[in-house]
Amino acid sequence: MFNNIILNFFLCFFHTSLLDTIVDITEISTPVVLFIWFLVTQRQKLSSEYFKEIPGIYAGFTETTNKDDTVQVKGNVYSGVIMKIISINNNGYFIGEFRYGENITIPEHGEFRDQQLKDGIYTFLGKLDFKVYFRSKRRHPYKDKRARIYNGRLYIIDRLDYDHTKHDFEDYIRAEYKIVHYRDRSALYFHEFKKVKKDLSYKIMLPDKFEVDRTLGLTFEPYRGVKDTVFKNHRGL
Repeated sequence: MFNNIILNFFLCFFHTSLLDTIVDITEISTPVVLFIWFLVTQRQKLSSEYFKEIPGIYAGFTETTNKDDTVQVKGNVYSGVIMKIISINNNGYFIGEFRYGENITIPEHGEFRDQQLKDGIYTFLGKLDFKVYFRSKRRHPYKDKRARIYNGRLYIIDRLDYDHTKHDFEDYIRAEYKIVHYRDRSALYFHEFKKVKKDLSYKIMLPDKFEVDRTLGLTFEPYRGVKDTVFKNHRGL
């Protein structure tokens, strides 16, 4: 009889102690879990807002890839890019195409004649990595030291409609750029151009680096300048 009383006492004690421990852990962990959940949901919200800013039309003048001195002395060579980012998903992957061209303006008999030297359309898939900027600063859009900057990569590819059961994405990469996105001034900087495809029969000539600005519909902006100077005979752009 006495042994049963002692046994029940210990069982009750340890059972109560275990329950108290569980309650204490729950009380401590619940705020932590809620805080982590808050951070995750806030990050998702902020990244979603950021990625929505990416699609659009971008443009900018570039350095020419034409190194032929005989061409340069004939007139002024203008080169540029018009880029269209069509869509982007929640993970930062975006697709689109860009057009790179070179045009020479030649003075001739008191007038100017335009000649298209290069004109190519390139399909791409890109990836931007989001990061949270906690501190709210008075950011000047055109002072990069205090700007919000994001990095990524751009892959120039042959096509997107390949047989995914037989080929890998890497099989269709032609070249790639590293990306720097200056969010506050809506500009994309592409640098460290690298050719991936080693097939000697295929030649891709693009600038080693260039920067494009998102079109805002202004009268004087890079898009209109590039369109009217580099692609004068392409009204569909």
